[in-house]
Amino acid sequence: EGLRLPTYLEAGDMSDSPSPLAYKVATQSTEGGANHWMACVELKTDDLVQCNRKAIRMLEHGASALRFTGLGISNQDELRLVLRNIQPEIICTHFDCGEANPSLLFMFLDELEKMGADKSLIRGSTGFDPLGDYALMGHLPASLEESMQIARSLLTVTEENLPAFKCISHNGSIWHHAGATMAEELAFSLAAIAEYMVHTREAEKVARYINLRIAIGADFFGNISKVRSLRLLRERMLRGFDLDAGEIPLWISAETSLLNLSLFDPLNNQLRITTEAMAAVIGGIDDLTIHPYNVVFNQSDDHAERIALNVHHILRYESPL
Repeated sequence: EGLRLPTYLEAGDMSDSPSPLAYKVATQSTEGGANHWMACVELKTDDLVQCNRKAIRMLEHGASALRFTGLGISNQDELRLVLRNIQPEIICTHFDCGEANPSLLFMFLDELEKMGADKSLIRGSTGFDPLGDYALMGHLPASLEESMQIARSLLTVTEENLPAFKCISHNGSIWHHAGATMAEELAFSLAAIAEYMVHTREAEKVARYINLRIAIGADFFGNISKVRSLRLLRERMLRGFDLDAGEIPLWISAETSLLNLSLFDPLNNQLRITTEAMAAVIGGIDDLTIHPYNVVFNQSDDHAERIALNVHHILRYESPL
């Protein structure tokens, strides 16, 4: 990154720029300046019954956010099955379900109405991200104009019904996992957000209803700086659109890196993801997915998933974070 870290810092070395926490989503847990994050768990939707059971088990063990992945949810009945006995008002619910993401917003909204839920309390996101798909696959799912028209429709529905929900979710972690530096990940992610703001011609709505996903790598101090720099850089970017980042905070979802995990030393993987998780929460992310130490084996077990979730509890309750 071209940065040299001093061995010791004094008060005079500190920047006089505003605190990045000034641009963080305000919650009851941030009062007094304390860091706050939601413990997120990824759930595959291949088997909807097992997905629901696992979601409830993870919530009972202390998870506060769920991310449903895969293509298993295609209609209202399947969504209802996944959400059975789950209360979206008190957790954060993310959907990362490929081409189904736009329709999932409407299905989720219908389901909330049937539940009688207070829609102003619903937090989470749908993973609609055509620019991220273009970067990953080399082509858009539809034309640029069609994609932006869908984005405008989602923004309107979200503004009218789900004020705390994010209908666009740019997956900036694709840059990290492709080998980008921290500076490149920030630059490309902010450029994508700016493109959405320009092409939808709804800059304020995009700024308000977009979620950014990033990955946290092995550089401990560098990744703390990356998260904090992201909020400060976005503040400057919004200033160019005559918007105030203090009034429109960015929800940042982070995940531990998949780049530096080993097939041959899974216990060292646990040390790596713990360090990455600590950097993420010190940096000030909003929700964090800690991958199990054996995720690189393309399989997981209850023990590894429980250990990953327990890292949140250790950082939250046994460390002054």
